[in-house]
Amino acid sequence: MWILESTGDFLGGKRVWLRPGRKYLLGRPAENSGVHRAIPSKVGNGTTVSRKHLTIEVSSVTPRDGTHVRARTKVTITDLNSKKGTTVDGEQIRGQERVLSEDETKIQLGRSASLLLKWEPVVLSFSFSSKELRSDDPLAKVRSKLEDLDIKTIIPYLVDQTTHVVQNKRNTAKGLQALINGKPIVSNSYIDALVYATTPTEFENDEAMSPLETDFDDAWPNPSEYLPQAGKEPVDRPAAAFGPDTARVHVFDGYTFVFGDPAQFENLQAAINNGQGKALLYQVEDGVTTADEIVRFMRDAGGQKGTRGRQEELGKVVLVRFRSKGEHEQWSIEISNQVALMTDRRVIEQSEFLGAILGSDASPLCRSLPSEEGSSQTLAAATPEPSQERVNVEDNSGPSESQPAPIQEQQVSTSKTKTTRVRKFVSKMKTFDDGFDMDSIPIYSAEEEASNDTQQPATQSVDDAPLPSQNTQPLDELEDADDDIVQSLLPGAKAMKRRREEIDQGRKGSRTTHTEATVVPKAKRAKLNIMEAARKHREEEEQQRKAEDEAFPLRM
Repeated sequence: MWILESTGDFLGGKRVWLRPGRKYLLGRPAENSGVHRAIPSKVGNGTTVSRKHLTIEVSSVTPRDGTHVRARTKVTITDLNSKKGTTVDGEQIRGQERVLSEDETKIQLGRSASLLLKWEPVVLSFSFSSKELRSDDPLAKVRSKLEDLDIKTIIPYLVDQTTHVVQNKRNTAKGLQALINGKPIVSNSYIDALVYATTPTEFENDEAMSPLETDFDDAWPNPSEYLPQAGKEPVDRPAAAFGPDTARVHVFDGYTFVFGDPAQFENLQAAINNGQGKALLYQVEDGVTTADEIVRFMRDAGGQKGTRGRQEELGKVVLVRFRSKGEHEQWSIEISNQVALMTDRRVIEQSEFLGAILGSDASPLCRSLPSEEGSSQTLAAATPEPSQERVNVEDNSGPSESQPAPIQEQQVSTSKTKTTRVRKFVSKMKTFDDGFDMDSIPIYSAEEEASNDTQQPATQSVDDAPLPSQNTQPLDELEDADDDIVQSLLPGAKAMKRRREEIDQGRKGSRTTHTEATVVPKAKRAKLNIMEAARKHREEEEQQRKAEDEAFPLRM
């Protein structure tokens, strides 16, 4: 886009945009002069600017030049036989025209202050989805809106050319590059804002100016107002945090990031390189590659020799977590965890790069493992101290972009432990007391049993004997009580009892119908008096004992 500005009071101290396909007349203001730009007519005591001094014409954009970042529209300056002439880059062109070939040109009208015509490219790099990229021309729609305005639209991110990245999400590979290089990221609505700023205020008037042609800086859309919507980001940041910052260009200086996933490597390699870092790809063979091999590669990348692969030997080398597909997914997670344990260094997620870039600090990506409270068994049984946080190998907390580790990643074998704490065992049986008193149990006495037996009626039988917890309850009531207990324990007991009663009643009714005249009562079984038999047995034993005492008297 061609921008015209003045070093003095010309143009009211504003910068203006020159639209492609339009010719602008500059000169001393007067009625019906057709001068589009008013320039002060006097400098000192003399008149130096003619009423129609010169014209600046910008050619139309050549089709498809909207995708060529180095293509520029042609600009022609023509002096209209002005009284004092026009100087272009120090050369007098009175009554002549000059086609500009440079990106920046100084123009002086007479002896007044000079103007500066400058080419300021606007290149939008678009981050399309895989579905959009499969179309024949993904840029066709946006090019139809922006190409005639001298605004470039491309797909790749070019460090020295891209001015804005258009995307639907904040955290993309191209977006990270833009943030590192101090370029804004915007949503698709930014395109509509640009079109609005370049639309003339009066459609019916061919000479009407658009907002950008009147005041470029004031009418240019503010990129911070068109920031893409936040996605699944663990940290909610204001729009101002995504503004351009030149300090980010050295964010990865001295750091090396090792990738096991080729897709991750391709996406983030450019961003890491832009931040003065280094990205390396290790060819992982699913189910075959070992943690020792990855650690050895990391150690070599750090320029250190040795076999342990401890943190002090690795320098600023960091492994980015990779995930294999299908049956090897769990295997890849375990390999990364083993590398973390062997190196005493966190394995980071690719989403953490955004936080490091926005904070202009990559040190959170290269941290040692947090100390654990103990082994996995101890962690499951013990409670950590209030001042300590129990974390695992995949802890991503900190100022960087963190995400909770999946459940399968948290179940990590902790064969190497920083510290082991064993809680002192305190038995609660020392103070156990349920109020039970052993002395409250009465002492068994044979005489008491005998006295209780003598109190029972002599004619009591087995069927009439009382139970220990039921003194003289009838047998029928005892059977009913037993049935109630059974019914409460067995869901179908009540139904079975009812069915049995119905069957018994049916049998009784049948016998009554057929043998009603010859019903003979069933003989009862003779009852045995247990208590009486026991008393007789004790009397016999007592008599036998007395006879033995008389036969063998005790000698004193």
